[in-house]
Amino acid sequence: MYIRRLGVNYVRNIEQATVNGGEGCNLIFGENGAGKSSFLEAIGLAATGKSFRSGNPNLYTTHNARYFQVEIEAITRHKRRITSRVRRKDNARSVFLNGKRVSRSTELARQLPLLVFSHETLNARISTSDARRSLLDWLLFHVEPSHGGLLKSYRHAMEQYRHALSKRDQGSTIWITELVKLAHQIDQNRLALAKDLASTFGDYVSRFSGMSDATLNYRKGWSENEDLAGLLIKYEDSHRKLGYVNIGPHRADLQLRGCKGDVKTWCSRGQLKAIHFLLMLSLIALFELRTGETPILLLDDMWAEIDRQTGDRLISLLQPFKLQFFVSALEDCSSAISFLNPTVFHVEQGRISKAK
Repeated sequence: MYIRRLGVNYVRNIEQATVNGGEGCNLIFGENGAGKSSFLEAIGLAATGKSFRSGNPNLYTTHNARYFQVEIEAITRHKRRITSRVRRKDNARSVFLNGKRVSRSTELARQLPLLVFSHETLNARISTSDARRSLLDWLLFHVEPSHGGLLKSYRHAMEQYRHALSKRDQGSTIWITELVKLAHQIDQNRLALAKDLASTFGDYVSRFSGMSDATLNYRKGWSENEDLAGLLIKYEDSHRKLGYVNIGPHRADLQLRGCKGDVKTWCSRGQLKAIHFLLMLSLIALFELRTGETPILLLDDMWAEIDRQTGDRLISLLQPFKLQFFVSALEDCSSAISFLNPTVFHVEQGRISKAK
């Protein structure tokens, strides 16, 4: 899949822009504050209805503008045309997919698969199990149609269970039965895919010196050898006092570890960036294997915090994929990645132009 055209109105410092993307590598360069990240953010907004930089629309709407709007035209591998438009005006948001208004942004996300690798997403994935777990659920969302519904049902059951706990309602036992049933279905989906993901990740890390002992380990969110129903009953009073439940698939994790333990405790920032990039490549490889399609990839400030050689090596691993990606940099480094035949754009004070 690739974005053929992107239209942007009033996203941060980009007041108006229309860009025709290349089918493969798209390099966006410019000084800090020029609008590179805003350009990528606009793509993310059009594909998912959400910003990867902020949850507050007021922060990514141009100052003093009455609205923002982003729209894309994308082409699938099978030449199917997909259009999206996301607009917010007077605190009301409207989302359109193929010309028809839709009620949920997840309908966009299903049709326009997108992965983001940025300072914000990297920090979240290093520090929180939620962000790492969401990567696995993102892949399952696209390859296992029932998974999204299971998660939604589980969240509803958990909400009802917590309410019953807080009221000391005997009905909490009924919700335990429902929670356990859904938890095991979610875990089975995750476990099957996590095994393949760990194997693919291992293949990638074996190519990098100093990282060959990094492994990916799935943890389901409760003790491997104990019954979830029994644990929920055992810790009922504790959970009531806490106000939340700290066991279950909502506490699952994709742990990145090595011989010295969790990678975040012994790897440099550059090594962490490389390891998480390889995890993302593993997701792309499995996505393509399972769907026959490739997601759109956004790489914000790719060469920050790592040396140029490592950055170039990581980027080169994208070459085997028939993948469209947008990568931002401070300088025009197209000569260093000429093997990717990049389409090059220059961003200056919110104005985007195709480099000659």
